[in-house]
Amino acid sequence: MQNETTDILDFITKQFGPINNTISEIIPGSRVAIDIQVILPSQENDFITLVTTGMSDCAMDVSEECKGSKYAELVLKWPANWPISRNEMTNQDYYWPLKWLRMVAHIPHQYDGWLEEGVMLPNGEPPTPFAFNTALSCILISTSKEMRSFIDSENRIINFYTLIPIYTEERMLALQYGHVYLLERFEEFGITDVLDIQRERIKKKGKFKDIGKFKEISFRGRVAYGISCFENALITLNYDLSDWKPVVNYLWEFTSSNNLDDCNSATAELIPDGLLESKEYDEDDFERLTENEFYYLYNLYQKIDESIDTLLTDIHELGQSHAYSSISGYGEESLNSLEILIYTMIVNNFPLPDIKPFEKFSIKEDKGWGNKFDGTKLSKILLEESSTY
Repeated sequence: MQNETTDILDFITKQFGPINNTISEIIPGSRVAIDIQVILPSQENDFITLVTTGMSDCAMDVSEECKGSKYAELVLKWPANWPISRNEMTNQDYYWPLKWLRMVAHIPHQYDGWLEEGVMLPNGEPPTPFAFNTALSCILISTSKEMRSFIDSENRIINFYTLIPIYTEERMLALQYGHVYLLERFEEFGITDVLDIQRERIKKKGKFKDIGKFKEISFRGRVAYGISCFENALITLNYDLSDWKPVVNYLWEFTSSNNLDDCNSATAELIPDGLLESKEYDEDDFERLTENEFYYLYNLYQKIDESIDTLLTDIHELGQSHAYSSISGYGEESLNSLEILIYTMIVNNFPLPDIKPFEKFSIKEDKGWGNKFDGTKLSKILLEESSTY
C-alpha cells in the first residue's frame, strides 16, 4: 500500500503543486484512515486545494450491482485567503468545509455507501446553513475538472470528485432537472468550483417575467399562490376534485395557522414519493396523518401524474424556505422557491393563477410572514365542506 500512496501523492503534486501540509485523522468505525493533503495557492492555481488520500484504500461498494469505479478520492477548493491556521480552524465559520470533506470521505466506509457524480448531501432535512456566515446548505459531488482518473500500480481506477457547496434552492433545481443542468448554469454565471460563501444563487431560467411582483407579497401570500398553482394542476389533469379535498385542506392551513412548523410537517407527509415508500402505516413516522388518512392517500396516489408529486414537493420546500430564520428584505429564499414551483407549472403547461388576488397580502405585515387569513376563500376546489374519509 505504501507504493500506491506514493504514486497517488506524486499524481496530486503534478496536478496542483507541492503538498504543504498533511492533516491526519482516524474515525472510529470507518474501514480507512484518511489524510487530507493541503496545497497552497500558486501562480497557476489561485486557490487552496485540499485532496484526500486513503479513501481509495478500500472499495466503496463490493456488491455485484455496483457499476463504475469503486475507488475514489475527494477534492475541495478554498479561496486563497481562507483562514487555515490551527487556531482559526476552531471557528466553525472556517472549519465546516474541512469537517464536511472528512465526513463525506468516510461515508462509504462507515455506512457501506456509494459516492459518484451527481450525489447531493444536505446538511439535515430540511437543509440548514453550514455556518452563520453563509446560506450554503448542501454538498454536490462533481467530477474534478483538473484531475483525471488515476490508475495505480494494481490497475485500480481511482476517480477524483470535487465537493461543491450549493444552496437549498439549487439542490431542488438539480433534483428536478438534473445536476448537469445546475453545473451548466454555474458555467453560464461564471461560478467556479472554488468555495465562495456569499456567491449568487442560481435560478431556473425560463419565460416567467412577473416574479418581481411577488417581492411585495408576504410569505403566507406566496404559499397561497403556490397552493393555487397546485389546484390549477389538479383541474387541468381532470382529476376528481372531491378526492383531493383532504390534501388541499391540509395545504390551506398555511394561511391561517399559528404554527408554520406544524404545517411543514403536514406537507412533508403529503408528498407522494415519501408516502408511497412507507407502504404500511407506522404512527412513529407520521406527526399529522392518521392511519385512515394514510391509507386514503396511499390509494389516491397510485396513478397520479409525476407533476403532482413535484408540485407537492415544491410547496413543502416553499413552506420551509425560511425555516430556522427570519425574513429579511423581500424574502429571497421563499421567492426563489416560489419561482421553482412556477417553472414546474410552466414546464407542464399548467395555467398560472392571476397574481392580483394575492397582492393584498403585504410583505410589510408581521415581519414578512404576513397576517393570517382564511385561504380557503381563494380555493377553487373547496367550494363546499371538505369530504370525509
